[in-house]
Amino acid sequence: MSGVSRVALVLAGGGARGAYEAGALRFILTELSPRLPSPVRFRIVCGTSAGALNGAYVAGSGDNAETGRTLSSIWQNMEISQVFNFTALDMLRSPSRLWQRPAANEAERSALLDAAPLHALVKRMFPAEGLRRRLGSGELLALAVSATEVATGRNLIFLQRHRPGPHEDIPYAQMVMRESTLTPHHVLASAAIPFLFPPVEVEGRYFVDGALRQNTPLSPALRLGAEKVLVIGVKRSFVVEDAQTVEEADRPPSLTFLMGKALNALTLDPLERDLKAVERYNALFRWGVETYGPDFMDKLNAHLRPEPGTEYRAVRTALILPRANLGRLAAQAFRVTPPKAPYASRLLLRFIAESEDQGEADTLSYLLFDRAYTAEVEQLGFEDARDQAEELARFFSED
Repeated sequence: MSGVSRVALVLAGGGARGAYEAGALRFILTELSPRLPSPVRFRIVCGTSAGALNGAYVAGSGDNAETGRTLSSIWQNMEISQVFNFTALDMLRSPSRLWQRPAANEAERSALLDAAPLHALVKRMFPAEGLRRRLGSGELLALAVSATEVATGRNLIFLQRHRPGPHEDIPYAQMVMRESTLTPHHVLASAAIPFLFPPVEVEGRYFVDGALRQNTPLSPALRLGAEKVLVIGVKRSFVVEDAQTVEEADRPPSLTFLMGKALNALTLDPLERDLKAVERYNALFRWGVETYGPDFMDKLNAHLRPEPGTEYRAVRTALILPRANLGRLAAQAFRVTPPKAPYASRLLLRFIAESEDQGEADTLSYLLFDRAYTAEVEQLGFEDARDQAEELARFFSED
């Protein structure tokens, strides 16, 4: 495997929006990969929240067509009852859950929703044996899962590698990378949306959604030595977002509308800025080679002496983002095909859907784990990736 490029797959978080990533991967693994001179091989996989779930599945199951089809099938047939429970009794308890601190063994009381079904789903999906085998053989170099530590607010990257490093914790400016043997609990910690899903205990500490500090874990992929990075996000580029704003509405925004925007803001990371920074470094390196000769990079690294695995190098990137507003898709899906779910869950989702403004349902788009929505979003991911087929083919094929 030493001659294979270190291609990293980076998957963003976003609750039910994770279906988009599954669709993009379905195109790449089932249609694009067979047409390439060499099949797609993701050597490094990094994920946050729903991206951690998708990433762990791909990392352990292998980057093949069957993996793409199976992962997509899970999202295409998603049901709310597979992800969370919400009963009439929960409705009565909700106010106290928001304000009272639970006992040490009652973490589930610190959230609005019961995530027991999600825990069961992740435990069924987590390919522990495949992950162990692929890491052991070197077919996979690393799987990294991002979570936010509740007590400190720091971003922890739980990391399992083909060759573990000499230290358990590797501190950086804005994150800590921790060598671990990854389990379903690490994935669940990464996906624990604050207030909605309870925090998850891992290694004696409580964690919530990694998207709070790093929604798209690009930095870990670079730190792990990626030479190419494919990023699949779940939010449209800021520059193509609709110009319509809250101020243009004829009434003040509702609480759930603000909650959706808050979720977007909390999980808003500088992805596009970081990708542009990578391109600036690439341009600098090209200039150095053209000006000082082909040994410029060797001399640069010898002079700066970066940590092993973090040597300065050109990194090729590709980005897949939704062309459509997933919040609006959620509102439309809920209106046309109300989800099949227990009464209290339907009531909660209806309250959210009817409270959000202007046809946007950002909060709903994180929680609508219903096939009427997730299948549409999965298909959108497939089509968006297909529209970038030529660019992706060059990304995977060219050095």
